[in-house]
Amino acid sequence: MNKKGLGVCLLSLVSLAALAGCNTNSALPKVNLTFGKLYDSSLDASEAKVDDHLWNLSVADLNTLISRGDNFALLVYDTDDTCICWGDFQITLKEYLAHYNFLLFGIQQNLLEAAETPSSGALAVNYNLSLATGEETIALYEDGAVKYQKTSAGTTDNWTQYDAFAAWMNDRVHQSDMLYVSEAQFDNLFLGTSSFVVGFLRFSCPDCAYLDDNFLKSYNANDRNASYVIDVEKEGIWNATTKSNGVWQTWKDKYGLSVAGNAAFGFDNGVVPTFYNYTHASTGDYASAILDGDVYVNDSLAKDTNDDNYYVSDTFFTETRLPNLTFLTDNTSVTTKVLSALAVPASDADIYGTAAGWDHKAAAKYHDPLLKAFLDFYTDPSGI
Repeated sequence: MNKKGLGVCLLSLVSLAALAGCNTNSALPKVNLTFGKLYDSSLDASEAKVDDHLWNLSVADLNTLISRGDNFALLVYDTDDTCICWGDFQITLKEYLAHYNFLLFGIQQNLLEAAETPSSGALAVNYNLSLATGEETIALYEDGAVKYQKTSAGTTDNWTQYDAFAAWMNDRVHQSDMLYVSEAQFDNLFLGTSSFVVGFLRFSCPDCAYLDDNFLKSYNANDRNASYVIDVEKEGIWNATTKSNGVWQTWKDKYGLSVAGNAAFGFDNGVVPTFYNYTHASTGDYASAILDGDVYVNDSLAKDTNDDNYYVSDTFFTETRLPNLTFLTDNTSVTTKVLSALAVPASDADIYGTAAGWDHKAAAKYHDPLLKAFLDFYTDPSGI
C-alpha cells in the first residue's frame, strides 16, 4: 500500500473534498488540541520506532493532565510488543506525526494496569479507557475526559493503515499550530531566514499550567501561523541540579530571558511563561536576537501602606519597557498596557509565606489581553 499522503483514496491531491470521499465524518465534534509537536526527523533511523517521537508520560503525569481538564491525544501501548501489526502501526503513527506535526502522549499499558486495583477499577473510573491485552489504543481527551477512543484489532484491522487512521483522526481532532520543540530544534530555528515566536514553559509550573489550561487551550483552537514552545522541564534544562549549579541561570541568560542576558526584554533572573519573537541569529548570539516579548503573570505585589490592599510592585509591563514592545505600539484593544503600581484588591492577592503574588484568575484579566495581542500580532494568518 502506498503510505505517502493519504493513500489511494486521495490519489495525488489532499483536499477536503477528497477526504469526504474516504468515508470520513466531518460532522463529528472535534477535540481542539492545545499543542502540536514539531516532527524531529533527526530521530529517525532505518528501523521504525515511534517511541522516540512520543511525549511519554508517567501515571502521575497522566493524572495531572486529566485533573487539569486538558485536551490531548494519548497512545496506550507496549514497547515489548513484537507483533508484526505493531510494527506496521508504528509506521502509520510516525507518518501521521510527521505530516501534521502532531503531539501524541504515550503511556505503557503495564503502568496503567499497575495503578489499577480491583476495588477502584482505575482504568475505567480514572482514565475512561477500554483496553485490550496486546493491542494499542488511541484515546482523545477533551476537558480531561475521553471523547473518542479506538483499540487496534490485530493484522486484520484496516484502522492501523495510514489511510483509515488519518481519516479517523482528522474527523475528530483540530490540530494546533503551537508546536513543542526540543532544545536542538529550538536552536535550529535561529538558522532560518525569518523571525519566529517561542514560548518558554515548564510542565509543573503553576503559572504555566494556568496559562495552558485556560488561555492557550481556547486560543489555539483557532488556526494560526506556526509558533513554538519549549518545555524546559521535559528537556532537562530545568531541574534541581541545574538550578543549584547555575546551569539553568546560564541558559536563561543565553537566550535573553534575564535582565543580565537582555536588558531591554529580559525580566528579573528569567521566568516562565515567557514568549519572545526572535530574529535569525546564525552567530549564536541568541540573547540579542529578541525583537519583542511578553511575560505572563510573574508580577510581584506589595502591601498598600494605607489599607489592606496591594499593588503591583514588579512587572515586565513597565512604563520604561513599553516603547520596546512593538506589538503594543498601535494596539487599541488592550486597555491596560502598564501594570506597574496597579491597585490589586486583597481578595485578588495570593499570599504565600512572606510574599504576595497575584491570583491567577484576577491576573488573567490583564495578562490574557496582553498575550493575545502579542500572539495575534505575530501569528494571526490575516496579518492583523
